[in-house]
Amino acid sequence: MATEVLLFSESFDNVTEGFTGSDPRRFGIPTSASFDSDENWYGARFEQAEGGSIADDVGVQGFGGGGNATQTGMIEDDAGLMFRIDASMYTNILLSFDWRTFSVGSQDRLRVGYFVGDITAGNAGFDDRQIDLRDESQGGSDGDFNWTQGWIELASFSPSNSFDTEMFELTAAAGAAEVWIAFWLDGDEGDFGKIDNIFVSAAPVPVPAAVWLFGSALLGLFGARRKAA
Repeated sequence: MATEVLLFSESFDNVTEGFTGSDPRRFGIPTSASFDSDENWYGARFEQAEGGSIADDVGVQGFGGGGNATQTGMIEDDAGLMFRIDASMYTNILLSFDWRTFSVGSQDRLRVGYFVGDITAGNAGFDDRQIDLRDESQGGSDGDFNWTQGWIELASFSPSNSFDTEMFELTAAAGAAEVWIAFWLDGDEGDFGKIDNIFVSAAPVPVPAAVWLFGSALLGLFGARRKAA
């Protein structure tokens, strides 16, 4: 049986500097170079925002609250945080994470989903790790490529003041070289979604015994030729 491996692991606990405000927050796109995060993230806009750049609406919260005293990812105002994995040699791909909301309205939602393939779709693409995925009717700059077109939505969470843990299987991601996983807050400015302890695990695709035998035979032949030389 193949050993399970981690394709992605993020707790935000290494982000310890740059927080401001009485409820400490650090806005921006978390990366290992700029934030000391465990992984490199991307920012995206999914629906019409109230103003500001994507980097103004995502970042890291210094204190998660709701039973979580550590740092967490933070999203607001129809923006979100995404990451990319290469699942070309994996199957049984599982996403797990903790989440909560803060100061959101009853109609706001924390949405989670993924997309298999190139999310730029041949359009403008990323600018400083940020991408506008809104429909053109909402002012988007990357064409008709919103959440409802191609993305697989895993969850649409109603407001919750305490952290919960969730797990989903990314069935369509198995064997795909490019998979984008996104968390975004379908709500207004000052309505926050928080995420933490994000893990993606998978099982390597077994290599057929015939391939191993063929490889061993080639190595043996190569070794024999070296000795003969």
